[in-house]
Amino acid sequence: MIIKSRDGMTYASVEDVKDALDILETARAESQIKRVLRSATDSVEGLLKRRFYPETRTQLFDWYNELGATDLPWTLWLDSNEVISVSELNSDGVISPSDYYLKPDDGPPYTRIELKASTSATFDPGTADQSSVSVAGVFGYADEQEPAGDLFDSVNSSVTSIDVTDGSLVGIGNLLKIGTERMVVTGRSFKDITETITADVSLASTTTIPVGAGGDFNEGELILIGGERMLITDIAGNNLIVKRGWDGSALEAHTNGATVYVSRTLTVVRGALGSTAAAHTDGDDITRLAVPPLIHDLTIAEAMAQLLQERTAYARTIGKGDQESEVRGVGLADLRDRAVKAYGLRKTKARAA
Repeated sequence: MIIKSRDGMTYASVEDVKDALDILETARAESQIKRVLRSATDSVEGLLKRRFYPETRTQLFDWYNELGATDLPWTLWLDSNEVISVSELNSDGVISPSDYYLKPDDGPPYTRIELKASTSATFDPGTADQSSVSVAGVFGYADEQEPAGDLFDSVNSSVTSIDVTDGSLVGIGNLLKIGTERMVVTGRSFKDITETITADVSLASTTTIPVGAGGDFNEGELILIGGERMLITDIAGNNLIVKRGWDGSALEAHTNGATVYVSRTLTVVRGALGSTAAAHTDGDDITRLAVPPLIHDLTIAEAMAQLLQERTAYARTIGKGDQESEVRGVGLADLRDRAVKAYGLRKTKARAA
């Protein structure tokens, strides 16, 4: 199976791994996590022999006339190129959707295309049976989406930075969708939403931050005041309940009127995975690819295991003295086994010799 670049999309986000390992925010750490997440996503796809993201493309297939009956309907097995939907099936001419079935009936994903016996449609072997069938459509396991806030401000088809209304719902590596366009989040930064604190905040670890309008923020968002990052854990009226000194930033005293920045500006790959970049309007819905929970968890586990192993130069133990422990990966092995049983692609066909 050939692993493609996925335009930077991964089955878990940088933020997921940072939260799991409590990694401090540094450019080096983010770069390392991005790298191991790409590796972890490759590992998941290699283990399960399928892709869990949607990609719009055209795929060529060989069709073998194994029964020597070119005038009979037959089956095209898609193997790892399973489809979510088909926009055009072509074999020496376009085959009407009314002339074939997508199977199995409980798909997507669909692993084969069967021509209807009641029609005259056939697959043409072509020259030496090679690349004689083309399938255009959306390939992958599924295209289930979950809400991820709205677009803030309109954008044209060429900008690579967008603002969102809720930074807690998106992470680096996520696959977003606005209209029919897919975008991959590759970075993020803080945005000035014209909010300030309304009273002094001491250097002590007070966890209540008074602001002008608490409704302008969302639980789970990251804010920046001065050089200190804070994570919003709750909102009570116009008070933000936060975890101070987040991402390894230092506690600071803040004065009344200090600007509160929110992590809502995203750097994105436009027109990702075969979609077309387009203009979008302020307030447009944003959705995020809903990766199956077990696949999401396995990707985080694979990334965490690699990060920990890299810290020990791939030794068998981590830590020193009383804190030394063996890196065995028993839990990871269990996750892998569960994922294979639940999502592993199994070949069910038997070709004639």
